Amino acid sequence: MPKNVTLSDPSLPEEVATEPSSDKGETNLPNDKGEEGREEDTWSAAQKGADKPNKETNTKKRSVDMDIDPCEPRRTRGIKKDYRYLHNPFPDKEEVGIACVNKDEAYVVVPDDKCRSLCQAKGSEDWEEWEHAMYTELDQLQRMGTWKLVEKPPGVVPIANKWVYAKKQDKEGIVTKYKARLVAKGCAQQPRHDYLETHSLVVRLDSIYVILTIAATRKLHMHQMDVKGTYLNSTLKERVYMKQPKGYNDGTGRVCLLIKTLYSLKQAGREWNIEFDSKLRKRGYQQLLSDPCVYIVRTREDFSIMTVWVDDILIFAMTIDLRDKTIADIEAEWEVTNISKPTKIVGIEITTTPDSIAILSRQYIESILQKEGMDSSDSVSTPLDPNVALVPNPKGENRSCSNSFARLLGELQYIANAMHPDITYAVNRLTSYMANPSLQHNIVVKQILRYLAGT
Repeated sequence: MPKNVTLSDPSLPEEVATEPSSDKGETNLPNDKGEEGREEDTWSAAQKGADKPNKETNTKKRSVDMDIDPCEPRRTRGIKKDYRYLHNPFPDKEEVGIACVNKDEAYVVVPDDKCRSLCQAKGSEDWEEWEHAMYTELDQLQRMGTWKLVEKPPGVVPIANKWVYAKKQDKEGIVTKYKARLVAKGCAQQPRHDYLETHSLVVRLDSIYVILTIAATRKLHMHQMDVKGTYLNSTLKERVYMKQPKGYNDGTGRVCLLIKTLYSLKQAGREWNIEFDSKLRKRGYQQLLSDPCVYIVRTREDFSIMTVWVDDILIFAMTIDLRDKTIADIEAEWEVTNISKPTKIVGIEITTTPDSIAILSRQYIESILQKEGMDSSDSVSTPLDPNVALVPNPKGENRSCSNSFARLLGELQYIANAMHPDITYAVNRLTSYMANPSLQHNIVVKQILRYLAGT
């Protein structure tokens, strides 16, 4: 079920100054006073306003350089703010049309579930490909100066690491590349010793949908890029020790003192976000206030928009020259892979035509159905039967969030947020029983999968 996104950009009305309501909450009633009462009111109002500055002074906008008295009441009457740049990056007043998304085409790359460890990779029939991918990864880590081998300090417990394997596929499902990545086991890091802050930002899905709509209506030139060794571009501030890579230990007993933020470290995403933001700001890019991971640069009447999801960058520019300039700015700072036209972003495949942009997560849903053995199951018309009342597990307490039921609900929650809001209610109902699911809850989650199979 493709998600249609529309955008309208009406000109915003100017802010109108209104009379403040009474502090006591009194309503405006007709005045019952006579002429004498009116004269007294006029005289008292004139006395109260004698010490106040001129009205023209109040309506002037306060300069940024002026000193602000914290005890002074906030002045808002007569001050008109231009809100267009807060939520609308386009200063022009022309109406933006509606972009229709009609086609149901999208695909996604899913990690290889058959190789979850180095031993499984060695036992697979693709071991030669995996071994080549591992050597390529180690070469990149060494080239970027990710760590240096040192003697293990006394009392230090180095964290472990593991290999993660994935196959990159094209739209037809044909494997185009074998990818191996060395990740640290960040779960062993100690807070306030190995890391302090972990919060990092990624672009909102709503922002991507809106910008895709703008791109379809304004015929923007799009481009997709992928930053190589994303987290390896930022420097680690804390001293973190790690064991030598699994399967490639030199036998000296030394450990790796991490210099760069290796994948899966608690602070890796945050350090990369700070690195990316600081370099873009130096080149004149500005963040969108409604989404810090959307950057905008303007040259006269033209503009270029950039969205960032970890290492995936989407560029939308009004002219080819501005698009090429944005690409050159990124290539000047980091090593990237140019993918040309956008094909996929955060598990959602994008298909572009001269008249439309289509998005869908069909292959991602099919991979979940295949993993659950439901790729050939019969479909149903509703994700949740209204006649079924969900109840807690009658077999008692066995609370554990680390179960297959919770994992499946997480995958369904992402699908609901990204492409299928029609299953949101059913998924949210099941999350109440995620820690201790019963047979009834598993049956209901299977019904959601059967519903997705028919969409």
